[in-house]
Amino acid sequence: MPKDETHALKTLTALVAGREELVSRIAAPLWARVGRRVDSDFSWARPLLGDSGPEILIQALDGFSALDHESGALKAQGLARLLSTLLGNSDSAPSLPNAPPELVWTLPNSHPASTIRGQSYLERILGLINETSATLTLVSPFIDPPGIGALLLPLTSALARGVKVELFVHDALNLATHTSRALEDLRRDAQSQDGDLSVYSAEAGTGRDRPLHPLFHAKLVVSDDRKLLVGSANLTSPAFGSNFEAGVLLGSDAATEALFILDGILRANTVYLVFQTKRKS
Repeated sequence: MPKDETHALKTLTALVAGREELVSRIAAPLWARVGRRVDSDFSWARPLLGDSGPEILIQALDGFSALDHESGALKAQGLARLLSTLLGNSDSAPSLPNAPPELVWTLPNSHPASTIRGQSYLERILGLINETSATLTLVSPFIDPPGIGALLLPLTSALARGVKVELFVHDALNLATHTSRALEDLRRDAQSQDGDLSVYSAEAGTGRDRPLHPLFHAKLVVSDDRKLLVGSANLTSPAFGSNFEAGVLLGSDAATEALFILDGILRANTVYLVFQTKRKS
């Protein structure tokens, strides 16, 4: 990183030290500009960072390769790395190169490759759960008891070894749904392990309320801040066994960005806490 950009990062880090709410206020207008050309008007940063705030912020973004030099557009990965550093996460894990993306599948039995690759989606989810050391985040609009049952043993083991598990689902309070019944199985096992499990639910609004309460549709598995599996499969038995599903495994840059986005979901009150179990201190 060039000298001016290193100085800008040190100055910015000092300005926001211990102030997560300030990082959030800086992040919001920047995320809104991702993929768009960033002009030189960063005047909104002055009330947050002082008179030199715009210049410091631009230099720090450039130092993390968050600005495309040809188009001038703001890039998500570089922005995510900068914000992660400002939040003090840059040294939380060894810096590892991102592995090449890996495709995973659920294939119907009639597919000629079903015996070779047909269960790779489930296999990769199980692998991610088993290798998680600190935080496991799962986003699945729909779950069912057999789907959660396929993950229950590794999830219970993760909770027992101190992994914090967060699950985002949809329509959790409707007692007639498969989701509600599956959650009860998971809650019971988490409590038996005195595990740290938090379950959040989204409820889609209608009409004018829909922008504030959108349909939760993404399917994600984030292992620590190092690996992200994103694809089409819910945590259900058809998604693991008979559907045609596809996903891709990505590395630490994508995982960090996904966690930042999900933190924004929580801060925006797009979801609510259904229940939480915590380990005893």
